[in-house]
Amino acid sequence: MDRQEMISALQFVSTTQRDAFDGRRRYEWRILFAVLSFDVLTVGAKMKLNLDLSEQSFFIWYAYIGLAVISSIFLSFIHRAHHWNKCIAHRAEKAIVDILKGGQPSAENLELYSKPGPFFCIGAFLNPGKSGAWAWFWQTVILLMFAIASAFLLSQVTFKVAA
Repeated sequence: MDRQEMISALQFVSTTQRDAFDGRRRYEWRILFAVLSFDVLTVGAKMKLNLDLSEQSFFIWYAYIGLAVISSIFLSFIHRAHHWNKCIAHRAEKAIVDILKGGQPSAENLELYSKPGPFFCIGAFLNPGKSGAWAWFWQTVILLMFAIASAFLLSQVTFKVAA
């Protein structure tokens, strides 16, 4: 394979991985906003209908916390796939840079599909370059905060709406 064919192939790999990453990112935000909208809209419906759900508080708490935890676990799989796509794209782009500099790409950069480094580790949270773990962490915090607030408002507080 000559130099131009190798660059073209590596560009294709990089573009394909970036496109997969972008498509999955749109899907990730739709999931996050759907769960948060559900939390907010159910509290709004309770306020509008003036319902007393205090007897179902046990179910409400488990349902909302369970939904937040399941959503967070699902988002963690999406973030791991993001991490995988970014590693492959970065390796392909580093190999292109090596070729353009006139040399041969390093063996590490040509092993595009080898296992990337760990996604969930203390280093991922301390290293600013590992943004995926932080994004998942804050999404989880937001999901849990909304779930706790919604469960509290649905199970404890009875609103009186003036007619």
